Amino acid sequence: MNRNADPQEKSSTMPASETNSSPSRREQNKADKLRRIREAAHELFVTDGFDDTTLRQIAARADVGFGTLFRYASSKRDLLFLVVTDDLREMNRHAFENAPADVPLLDQLMYIWQIFYTFFDAQPELARLTLRELHFYAEGAQARKFYQVREALMLRLTEVVTAARQHGEINTTTSDSRIARAIFDIYSAEVRLWIGEKDRSIASGMVELRQLLRLLVTGIGHAMPESDAGTACTP
Repeated sequence: MNRNADPQEKSSTMPASETNSSPSRREQNKADKLRRIREAAHELFVTDGFDDTTLRQIAARADVGFGTLFRYASSKRDLLFLVVTDDLREMNRHAFENAPADVPLLDQLMYIWQIFYTFFDAQPELARLTLRELHFYAEGAQARKFYQVREALMLRLTEVVTAARQHGEINTTTSDSRIARAIFDIYSAEVRLWIGEKDRSIASGMVELRQLLRLLVTGIGHAMPESDAGTACTP
């Protein structure tokens, strides 16, 4: 054995599993802390309420330092995005990948939104909190991730509208993206009203949403000129 061998040569011959073990452990520890923070925030938001939960309580429940918490989220609202974003991303994927393509537009939309209604109905307290806090808030790293998920939803929804146009269901010059926005706005407003009902049911929510979306789908099925200049109404 060469006693004068360069130590760097020795380290270069170490098994890959040994040289890569430290970064792997760091990533695992980081993922574990993120999981604990997410679970702690979810539990406390549901049991104690968003307004009454403190960041120190979340850090204590997650067994992480108070300063560590801010490496993952910049505020309590940002933590709320952390709690819901992964679930919403998965719902987007499941809803749009499994929506039947051989049915009318209205039926496709009802399939998609029923998946969201079912998710919210299973955890109504978190749903009310999410729908209350997330609509206008767009600051923080986790918030940006949430809005990326929402942008992805809008793109998929626009694709559904485009396909419906190609099948002859849409006969208006209004852009597909604007139609998708109108569809989302109707859903967004209606789901907020529905989740606040004491004696709600998914079935009743679907009936009301379908009636509202039917009005839109019927309207875009007729040729109408689009004008950005509306008629001004004065009192």
